[in-house]
Amino acid sequence: MHRFFAPRNQFDERAPALTGDEARHAARARRIKVGEMVGVFDGEGAEWICAVESVEKHRVRLRLIERRDVPPPRAAVILAPSLLPNRAMELVIEKATELGASAIVPIAPQRSIASVRKNEVTTKLERWRDITIEAAKQCGAARLPAIEAPCPFVEFLRNANAELKLIAALDKRATHPRQVFEAFAKKHGQLPASAIIAVGPEGDFTADELDAALRAGFIPITLGAHTLRSETAALSALSVVKYELGA
Repeated sequence: MHRFFAPRNQFDERAPALTGDEARHAARARRIKVGEMVGVFDGEGAEWICAVESVEKHRVRLRLIERRDVPPPRAAVILAPSLLPNRAMELVIEKATELGASAIVPIAPQRSIASVRKNEVTTKLERWRDITIEAAKQCGAARLPAIEAPCPFVEFLRNANAELKLIAALDKRATHPRQVFEAFAKKHGQLPASAIIAVGPEGDFTADELDAALRAGFIPITLGAHTLRSETAALSALSVVKYELGA
């Protein structure tokens, strides 16, 4: 069943329809037919199962069959990957959506090999948002991760807000993620309801950046014996945290 995206404020359950780019995509790329069943989601947890009633040039009229409200995951996991060149960054955003990140906060540590100019931010965010929509269509997700504008690492540390704050690091102080989660559960009687994981660039965080993160309450974790590329590390870290949280 093909899936399409419609923001909640643009989808009227009394007269459901696809419009704009989604209508054109449905008609031209997917070639949907009258009577076909399709799924529509709003990226905030609502899904609608609909039957196609008519296919027009700029509008696909639907008949609502069923509405489903998908609850949020047990725990929110925020991924803070270092900025990467376009293709690698887009890969991280696509796969982080598939893995169920609640939010993506691109960061710019000192050794980042990519940057985003101020006049490019809006365009980048739109592009990254489109990538999350396409990834959600493919994987069946009902919720889209929030994507924030890239920010300096110091600003990120100042604003990071989660019950458990982690930083992937090639440092002797880094511990196995499971030990961190077990220690949190022992102290608090339960696993955290939110976690944030920061991942450094190819050259890792500087010693000063790591020290600043520790002072800000971040706990360093290891992702294994191998030195991973930044995009691999980001997705590995997200997978580990999601697994440990059962989220």
